[in-house]
Amino acid sequence: MKLQPMRRCRRPAYPTRLEVLEDPELLTRHLPAAWRHLPAMSGAIGLFLGVNLTVSAAEEKAGAAKPTARTAAVVAPIFEHGEGRGATGCIVISPPVFLSEEEALQVIRDELVKRGVTLGREKQQVTGVTIDGERFQADAADSKKRVAVEFVSKQQCQELDWARERETNREGSITISTVSVFDFPRTAKYLAEKVKSGGSRKVFFGTFYDPLSGKINLEEIYRPVQRDGLVIADPNDSEKRREAAEVTIKAESTRLLRLQVQDFVKWLQGQGVI
Repeated sequence: MKLQPMRRCRRPAYPTRLEVLEDPELLTRHLPAAWRHLPAMSGAIGLFLGVNLTVSAAEEKAGAAKPTARTAAVVAPIFEHGEGRGATGCIVISPPVFLSEEEALQVIRDELVKRGVTLGREKQQVTGVTIDGERFQADAADSKKRVAVEFVSKQQCQELDWARERETNREGSITISTVSVFDFPRTAKYLAEKVKSGGSRKVFFGTFYDPLSGKINLEEIYRPVQRDGLVIADPNDSEKRREAAEVTIKAESTRLLRLQVQDFVKWLQGQGVI
């Protein structure tokens, strides 16, 4: 018999020690029903878990990971599809077209459910994360798979930018302007870092942002037209042109957002979540 090194091994069907460290109540939840009625057995199980969930000093010196280190949030990188930059205000002649939070979350739900990740309809608090003094709640989550997601919308981008400015500006003064500038990738990274540094419970967190794939040229939209030799400005025609342009731009933004979610799915697969 010739011995050869094992290149691949199957994941065991039973919980590993690291999985038990990650979820201390795992074994308790799966006790046989008959055992639960025996006080002596319950006490023995409790003692067993207590011993095995304790990291000895020798293990720490050897560089073994502490259990608490594995309970922190696992945060995905920002998957950049779409420039995600633009501005609005009185002097802006080419404002971007935004996706609503409802539109974006529907895209995210549709893509994730294909891979067995079903997001609930309620917001989910991310334990340990506070932003501007408020507890942070993700837009949606799958509690069974411990997946939580957040879409950085127009409104949230502004709120997070103000929070970041208050954090970084020690003097407390805030810049006031009639023009709102959006940099969604930058803001999404800020949020992801907040969750990564503060999340104290195991959750696989993904941040998505509005791609802002196009802008409305107001001069083109509201240009006068010639009719019967007369130059007139028809509000109805202008509104139709604007609606048509918004539909085209939103379709492209939706496509780019789907690419963000598809990259997140690949990341979840790499984490062994799905």
